[in-house]
Parts: sequence; structure tokens; C-alpha cells
Amino acid sequence: REANRNKQYTSSPVKSPYMVDLYTINQLVFSCNAHDHVKLLQLLKAWIEKNKDPETSENFQSPERDDMSYLGNSLNHSTFLTNLGLLTNVVRTLKILSRKPVNRCSIKPQDPVSQTGQQVLNQTSR
Repeated sequence: REANRNKQYTSSPVKSPYMVDLYTINQLVFSCNAHDHVKLLQLLKAWIEKNKDPETSENFQSPERDDMSYLGNSLNHSTFLTNLGLLTNVVRTLKILSRKPVNRCSIKPQDPVSQTGQQVLNQTSR
């Protein structure tokens, strides 16, 4: 199953666990516990910095759809909802990912990304 996931989302390649890529971020989101928060926050910030400008973003230049399911589901998880740093950076990451039309088209209105994400964006932009 994991091999199929990597083929389906080619802009999130399998790399070593210390690489700043969406695949590694998704792994940490999936297994997030008290010890992973710091590493996950560091990776999110590094990924955001690396991809914030669409003109230089490797992610934006890739035509492949990204797996946003783990990040989207984290918006409803108490671990993330009680940690403003994690939550804010997950939303920033989703915002950057949603610049790609292929990612934007894959979000359904009932997805946590579209519901909770908008609420968090409204609260953090005040």
C-alpha cells in the first residue's frame, strides 16, 4: 500500500527520514506524539520556507497531486488543535499546497481541509 501511495503522489518522493519533503511530513503527522512535535514543527517551517514563493517552489513546479490527507485530517486532531504552532504551520502548508490547481481540485467541501482550515485561517489572520 505504501508503495502505491508513493507512485500516486510523485511530488512527495520517498527520501530519508531527515529530508524536508511532504512525504516525511506526512509520516510525522501520522505518527505524531509528544516527542515528534518539535521535529514536525521544524520540518513544516523548513518546507514552508522552501516553497513559499511559487516562482522558486519545487512543489508548485511539479504537476503531480500531493497527498494532503494527513495534513487535512490533523486539523481535527486534539494534538494539533491544542498546539497553535503546529496548527498554524499545518494550515500554512495546506495553503501553499492549495496553490496548485491539481491539489485545489482534489479538495471536497466536506474535507477537514476546507472546513477547519478556513476557520483557523480566519482566527490566525486577526
